[in-house]
Amino acid sequence: MTVKNLDHRAIFEGNVVMIKEDLHLSADHAEVTFASGGPSEEKGKSAVGILSSKSELSKNEITVVHAVGNVVLRQGEREVRSREAYYYQKEEKVVLLGDPMAWEKDYQVTGSKMTIYLRENRSMIEGSKVIIHPEDQKSQSPNFR
Repeated sequence: MTVKNLDHRAIFEGNVVMIKEDLHLSADHAEVTFASGGPSEEKGKSAVGILSSKSELSKNEITVVHAVGNVVLRQGEREVRSREAYYYQKEEKVVLLGDPMAWEKDYQVTGSKMTIYLRENRSMIEGSKVIIHPEDQKSQSPNFR
């Protein structure tokens, strides 16, 4: 972890996992922007739990998390994969870019941009395509999780 106190940012590299309640976000790299002050510098601090209210870093308000590389977002039965994601704490919104692909129950959705409104349990997908997987074919599909 690298902390840039003057920029109010913390940078995490390699196997980044962030958790807030039932929302799990993993990526290769993440930059966390704080409203003010930023976290106190702690060498070797793991990114696990950074969005959790139990985290030491949560004493400073997180405004945006920018995740890049092998991004996986899980919440309940929903899973979304993309190359890049922005999590906006105040709006409880996630914007996924870079060929986002979502799975839930027996369907798969792809698009050019996905916006997930977590508080409202609602999504908007630009350039969307939907693939429905019948219950008996789910396990045969290599792209369905």
